[in-house]
Amino acid sequence: MASRLPPPWTAECCKARVEGIVPAGAGNLYTVNAILGNRDGSLRAGSTVTLSLPQGTTTGLVVPLAALVRDGDLVGVIVRANGVDDRRWIRLGTMTATHAEVSAGLKAGETIVIPRAATAPSPKAGT
Repeated sequence: MASRLPPPWTAECCKARVEGIVPAGAGNLYTVNAILGNRDGSLRAGSTVTLSLPQGTTTGLVVPLAALVRDGDLVGVIVRANGVDDRRWIRLGTMTATHAEVSAGLKAGETIVIPRAATAPSPKAGT
C-alpha cells in the first residue's frame, strides 16, 4: 500500500510503504509502521509523522446537523411526504462539524425538514 506523508516542516509530500497496521485499542486509532526514503537524514528512526491514507470514496446520504431531532438516545429527522411531516428515527454514520451521514432510516429523494428553532435567528437581548 503506497501512501503520502506530508512532513510538518514543509509543504512537500513523500511516498511511504506501509509495513503494518495495528489497532491502538482506542476507537478508530491505529499504529501504522511505514517505511519512507530518508536520503538526507532529516528524519530520525522512530519519529512521529502525520500519515494520510487513501480511503477511496463511498456514496451515502448526508443531512445537515440542524435537521437532526434528538429525544434521549434516539436521533431522527422530520420527513415531509404529501404535505405531512413525520418524525423518523435514523441511524447515524460519520459526522462532521456541519453534516451527518445517515446509515439507516432514510432513503434518497425523501424531503427532510429543518426545524424552525434551528433556523430562526436568536432573539436580541432586551426585546
